[in-house]
Amino acid sequence: MISNDFLGGKLLQKFTDWLAKPIGIRLLDLERRKLNTIFPRLFGYDAVLLGPEEFRSCLDDCLVKRHTVVNQTANTSPGIDSRLDKLAIANETADLIYLAHCLEFAENPHEILREVYRALRPDGNIIISMFNPWSLWSIYTYSWKANFISIAKLQDWLALLGFDIMRVNRFGFMLPVSKKQVPSKLSWWERTGQRLEAPMAGAFVIEASKRTVPLTPIRPKWQEQTEAEIVVEDGTEPTT
Repeated sequence: MISNDFLGGKLLQKFTDWLAKPIGIRLLDLERRKLNTIFPRLFGYDAVLLGPEEFRSCLDDCLVKRHTVVNQTANTSPGIDSRLDKLAIANETADLIYLAHCLEFAENPHEILREVYRALRPDGNIIISMFNPWSLWSIYTYSWKANFISIAKLQDWLALLGFDIMRVNRFGFMLPVSKKQVPSKLSWWERTGQRLEAPMAGAFVIEASKRTVPLTPIRPKWQEQTEAEIVVEDGTEPTT
């Protein structure tokens, strides 16, 4: 088994078990709906999912051609077996990396973001989904005793690493209560909260891109000289 960088396998298993419950299925549905408004704007060849296998369905409408899941422990699921803080991905090869609630359960989330920056192509995109620690959903999240990060802190980390923040998308404005069925349409509260981008959302998705610095070519000195500046050895100017 791969030694992983998570806060204990039991804690991660507790989260994946929660995703199978009606409230977890509801969160997955809300996140998928929100990502369906983002992914159609992104293009490329390789998309990578860092996070539980349950979030693979969120990539169904992604236009990036190839989808790869990074498995946090060795298993039979298709994908790459790798630590998240030491990704087995070559430099600048991914067009999109989707971090699905993986930073909350990591011991070193900053190192994971460093690895993501390394693996992304110039102008590649990163999508991060996380719980909002300042919401009613914290009833569940704090009981997990995971490593929850505020939006402001995560934005600071991304900016320092060299990412440009494009947008913060909020969702999960309903009460965190279980329902037997996932509603086919968003509730009035959910639609209104997303439209107003209210801060009390249960979760959020951050869109960012890898910043690239354009290089300004330096002209060789011999190109900067003009014919009038050229003087022959005897001091006379050359004739034309």
